Amino acid sequence: MSWVLTLTIVISVAIVLAISVFLLVYFTKPKAHKNSENTERHGSVLSAIVKHEEKYLKEWATYHLDGLGFDSIWLYDNSDDHCLKSFFADSRIEVIHFPGSQQQMASYMHVLENNAIHRWAAFMDADEFLVIPEPHKVNEFLAEHCSEGALYLNWRLFGDSHQTKATDKPVTERFTLRQSGLEGLGKTILNIADQARVEDPHFFSNIRTVDLNGTVVKEAAHKTEGDPIAWVNHYFCKTKEEFMKKRARGRSDIPGLRDLSAFDAHNRNEVVDLSARKIYQKAVGVL
Repeated sequence: MSWVLTLTIVISVAIVLAISVFLLVYFTKPKAHKNSENTERHGSVLSAIVKHEEKYLKEWATYHLDGLGFDSIWLYDNSDDHCLKSFFADSRIEVIHFPGSQQQMASYMHVLENNAIHRWAAFMDADEFLVIPEPHKVNEFLAEHCSEGALYLNWRLFGDSHQTKATDKPVTERFTLRQSGLEGLGKTILNIADQARVEDPHFFSNIRTVDLNGTVVKEAAHKTEGDPIAWVNHYFCKTKEEFMKKRARGRSDIPGLRDLSAFDAHNRNEVVDLSARKIYQKAVGVL
């Protein structure tokens, strides 16, 4: 009988250990809403992964939530000590602690695999501001231009507007000079239920992607023909002072630091563009 008792004890211990491992995994993974094809989806979510960018986040969130009408923001906090845990009091913003190196693509996949609420997901950085035509209602815009698959929108690079020092004024107010045309890279907004896969921060696979002309986009490097009605303002540089702090944080997609020459390469100050400034002013009640 001793071997029966021993076997029973071994099996009991194994069951307890298995349950413990399951509970540990379940309760320590990032919490979000599980994906489900059977759930009716509506509205839009904006997702970004950030690290020590508190100075810019409230403007960026207000712009997209109140200026454009995104229903929610899923913000992935890449800091080790969860700096954004209590940063926002807005219930529309869900902060998910997501530490580690080069976590950008993983955070994007987390949205696609766990969001069962929203129809559309836009993936941008905290220095990127979506610009769409009036009345600046993102869900109406996407219903017309992204009824299925994914929509690719090009960047417009903004320079330092000949400023050298950072101030506390909004980014969209400080920087109003940009390149005259479009950059050959951009960002993607997609239908979550179409089960895309992350290719890189700009482009997704396993999903049909088009630009605003209806041209199929086959890779991350793509430039929309003509002068599109929507794009993404990319405040890559800000001032040289701010660029150096950004560089020191490292990159969220690949290892290493940006080359110092990246500032001059992206510092475009060719034409005046007040589009994002007006959207933000409207969001905060100035206009």
